[in-house]
Amino acid sequence: MAAAASPTVVVQQPVYVTGPAIGTEVFALPSGGCNSVSANGIRYYNCGGGYYQPHFGSNGVYYTVVPAPF
Repeated sequence: MAAAASPTVVVQQPVYVTGPAIGTEVFALPSGGCNSVSANGIRYYNCGGGYYQPHFGSNGVYYTVVPAPF
């Protein structure tokens, strides 16, 4: 007599989405709208809770992910 097959149980695990790591350079701000903010005379963009500081290079503007400036 063959042994009964045991059932397979699949449990959905939570998915966590995070922004890019501090220090990461990106060439475009995330979609969905960003707010321009200023702290200590430096301009930043707040995009969904992540802060980006613009820089100008030979290929145009790029953004560095920075900690919250406040």
